[in-house]
Amino acid sequence: MTRAHVTYFAGAAEAAGTRTETVDVPQSIDAAELRACLAVGKSVHFADLVGVCALIIDGQTISEAERCQLGDNVQIEVLPPFAGG
Repeated sequence: MTRAHVTYFAGAAEAAGTRTETVDVPQSIDAAELRACLAVGKSVHFADLVGVCALIIDGQTISEAERCQLGDNVQIEVLPPFAGG
């Protein structure tokens, strides 16, 4: 396991009930597994929302099929889809 510092933006922060948190995640993880880790202990609404959020790990967007190797103190950003003109 590795320590991850997570920042939630906009509706994801509201649904998570926090803007930031620190969580332990496996060192080798894909997007679905990361979403499941982030949803632990949170509402069903959050779990549904995080399923459509962009996940950015140390400044790089993770694709759905990509498997990532995470180091200690990794930074994860969770961005919900935005609508606009």
